[in-house]
Amino acid sequence: MMKYRKFGALIGSWALLGTLALVGTATATTATSSTPAVDTVVSQAKESAAEAAKSVSETKLQAIMRDLKLTKKQALARIKLEKKAVKQEKKLKKKLGNKFAGLWISKNGKKIVVGVTTKKAAKVAKKAGAKPKIVRKSLKSLAKQEKKFTRANAAKASGVSSWWIDPTTNKLVLQATSKKAANRALKTAGIATKDATVEINSSSYTAYRDYWGGDPLMGCTIAFAVEGGLLTAGHCIPAGSSNHGLDTKMNNTRIGTVQAYQYGGGIDAAYARNEGGWVGKGRVTHWNGGGGVDIKGSNEAPVGSHVCKSGMTTKWTCGYVTARNANTYVSGQLVVTVNTNVCSAPGDSGGALVWNDQAQGILSGGSGSGSNCSTVFQPINTILQKWNLRLTTTGNAGPSIASIQGWQNKCIDVPNSQFVNGAAVQIWDCNGTNAQRFEFHSDGTLRVGGKCLDLADWSTANGSRVQLWDCFGGANQQWTLNSSLDLVNKHANKCVDVKDWGRNNGAKLQIWECSGTANQKWWRK
Repeated sequence: MMKYRKFGALIGSWALLGTLALVGTATATTATSSTPAVDTVVSQAKESAAEAAKSVSETKLQAIMRDLKLTKKQALARIKLEKKAVKQEKKLKKKLGNKFAGLWISKNGKKIVVGVTTKKAAKVAKKAGAKPKIVRKSLKSLAKQEKKFTRANAAKASGVSSWWIDPTTNKLVLQATSKKAANRALKTAGIATKDATVEINSSSYTAYRDYWGGDPLMGCTIAFAVEGGLLTAGHCIPAGSSNHGLDTKMNNTRIGTVQAYQYGGGIDAAYARNEGGWVGKGRVTHWNGGGGVDIKGSNEAPVGSHVCKSGMTTKWTCGYVTARNANTYVSGQLVVTVNTNVCSAPGDSGGALVWNDQAQGILSGGSGSGSNCSTVFQPINTILQKWNLRLTTTGNAGPSIASIQGWQNKCIDVPNSQFVNGAAVQIWDCNGTNAQRFEFHSDGTLRVGGKCLDLADWSTANGSRVQLWDCFGGANQQWTLNSSLDLVNKHANKCVDVKDWGRNNGAKLQIWECSGTANQKWWRK
């Protein structure tokens, strides 16, 4: 399996100070970004075909029909069933507890099947509208077996490239170069061969980089926007490269700076903070006339559901989820993935996997072509939780962007656009540059150039400096611009004040007791 790294930078026809249209939306839109990731309420079980059609764009529907070889009627019926399955899985998993053995969509795409361990549980599943299948082991029991295999560390040296729990067979599945290699690994882990299924796959999971002439860095595709930044694959970032800059292919504009990344140890993801006024939009391009899919949440699609990928090389392709929580070696690094039969190619790494309007994950790698494609991805919810990030979605209020004007009709300004820790902000003639464009975030932070407006040293004393610093969510970085036109710091409960009533460009800002004076009045421009 190849880890795709072609980074003709983070592609697309994007407008600076506009929308960072994910994986290359071809048209610029307004500079807005939504905030928290909110689970979308799934459609009711009795949703009509017409209602199902409304939930998916015609372009996306055509791609599903093309790649999955379905008629329009079949595709709409499957989408309707998958939405019902997501809702049922949550309820039945909770209700059945240790008797639950997984849920999946049947091969013909017409039924929701639930694995159960007792006849009583089967009745519950049937009452919920699913087809029960009585099996030997619960999902929890299978999970213990999978963990036992993982802890034994038997796979890497034995030719096993991936392993996961398959609810449809109620067994552990090993993907290996040969049955002999798989049996050897099972023996090392102390697991009977009858308790596992072996899939033969001779493809090697290798990684490579492909540089573009003149490109400032290697490249992949953007997956999704999160509040204040973006996500891509961890293997797209050179080792030891925190604070590594990411540029767009279009004009080599700096789009973000890497704040966190991990490749291996179960994770393949990177988070970059927005730079230079770029703001992400909750949308993924489907590569057809500049259109895209609005992202409304991150509910996970069950095994057997369709899923589509957006990447810079193979554009928009679709397939089925074949496994969840698979342990997959990609160039010797272990990543916990969702496996699919979606087609992908070099350059698609880091791209978005979506199910209807729900974000699924970040493309890690793929192999094969034509009718023998395989793509694995890093589940997005794991990353949102790991780094405490919030997915940017549509339909939710997001950070607005504006200049902050005040005393002498001048604007709050970052000197010489130097977005560095400790830079003392000032007033300057309003000019609309990035040095004066602040993001008003829902957490109370005011962000510019990827940094937060910060009260130096957590001081509460009159005269304390107002500066820029890395965003970390402290009360000294939370501000309120109230109806009285006071810009108040939450920690100090004092107002932003132009020092010594300075009238000229370059006058510095401080905090002071709120007094209602003209040098403390601010408004959005």
